Amino acid sequence: MNAFQLSFQPFPNPDGPLHVAETTWDSAHFGFPFHEVRWGKATAAELAEHLPGALARIDRDGERNLTVARVAPHDIAHIIALAQNGFYPVETLLEVYLSLSHFKPFQVSPPEDFRLRTVAPSDIPELIVIAREAFHTDRFHLDPNIPSDLATLRYEQWIERGCRTPGDFVWVYENTAANDIAGFCHFRDIGSGIVDLNLIAVRHRYRGTGLGTLMDNLSFLECRKLGFRTVIGRKSINNPDVIVTPRRGPSFRYRNPRMTFHRFHSA
Repeated sequence: MNAFQLSFQPFPNPDGPLHVAETTWDSAHFGFPFHEVRWGKATAAELAEHLPGALARIDRDGERNLTVARVAPHDIAHIIALAQNGFYPVETLLEVYLSLSHFKPFQVSPPEDFRLRTVAPSDIPELIVIAREAFHTDRFHLDPNIPSDLATLRYEQWIERGCRTPGDFVWVYENTAANDIAGFCHFRDIGSGIVDLNLIAVRHRYRGTGLGTLMDNLSFLECRKLGFRTVIGRKSINNPDVIVTPRRGPSFRYRNPRMTFHRFHSA
């Protein structure tokens, strides 16, 4: 199991119907326990019955903790059960699916003085600066129970780690005339010909220029050259600037919308 894989335990033992895991990397980063709860095919009534006990067990681990749950927006019965146990909505994500065999970029040639290239180690400090200014509408920044500076640091470390991890691909979009990086795309090979778009960011002064769309179009072509068949990713509706527009073409599909709920406990 890799460092970012959850290990779920049934609650109540031995076979559920709930399953709870500690998100160990977030616990270490933020300095208090993070957990995630899932319920598979359990009904809303089963969730309502067992969730208080699962949360009580989590609460015994420390003075404060944060528990995450994800649910389809139309699943009102489960959402009510979450709300009755102190959960509040923080984010809605859409999964983006792109078949690279059907992908038709609207423009394949970057504007003059711009080029897409593979990240270099010397780029990392500049990418950290871009990450610092780009990510502010995610669930970590929007939740007032989470320190904003640590939420920002999480993204800084994310892109730095991506630049150094085998199996990850980071491309930067460079303004060669200004010796300036306009943005970056971070992908991860997850096997079976699928590449996961982990992060995409555009420097603040380039936003609204269309360069972000050019950058991701060019990066998708690079993924296809590397032999990948499919790109997947997650887009938050908290940030309408990243929602796919018609300019990106009909080869994009949205699916599997999920609302993310947090429940913060402080003794």
